[in-house]
Amino acid sequence: MEKRFEKMREERRLPPKVMEELVAKVSNLGVSKKEFDDICDNVVDSYERSLVEPGEAVGTVAAQSIGEPGTQMTLRTFHYAGVAELSVTQGLPRLIEIVDARNNPSTPTMKIYLNPDFASDRNDARRIARDIEMVLVESVASKVSIDLLRQAIDSRLDPELREDKGLTV
Repeated sequence: MEKRFEKMREERRLPPKVMEELVAKVSNLGVSKKEFDDICDNVVDSYERSLVEPGEAVGTVAAQSIGEPGTQMTLRTFHYAGVAELSVTQGLPRLIEIVDARNNPSTPTMKIYLNPDFASDRNDARRIARDIEMVLVESVASKVSIDLLRQAIDSRLDPELREDKGLTV
């Protein structure tokens, strides 16, 4: 291993920081010589493929790479068919959340693939969705009030919303 690392350092095929990280990660893996050589070759290949020629318009390419999918997501948001519920705050706002790497996204989404047994029955799919969906009292209450004298919170649940979420009291 050390010989290979030394050879890579001499050839300067990777920046020093990348070499340090490679040495740190691979040294503790306990891999065979062939696996080690494959890892090193893959890292060098990936690095060399990522290089660009001086003067190449990387900003324009990056903007196109983000802009086109963003436009497509926005169009899809308004032309979705066959989905029980779709938040309208997808598309560009969702892309901004992803690019900003926000800790608490306002539009968290999940794609859930059902087993074939459940996928064909719409009622089963809805039941599974209800079971995993987070439900807040405010989303099923028609009225919520605070009674300071009794030190209590009173809430009146909307029967229709409660049934839609599959909740019982």
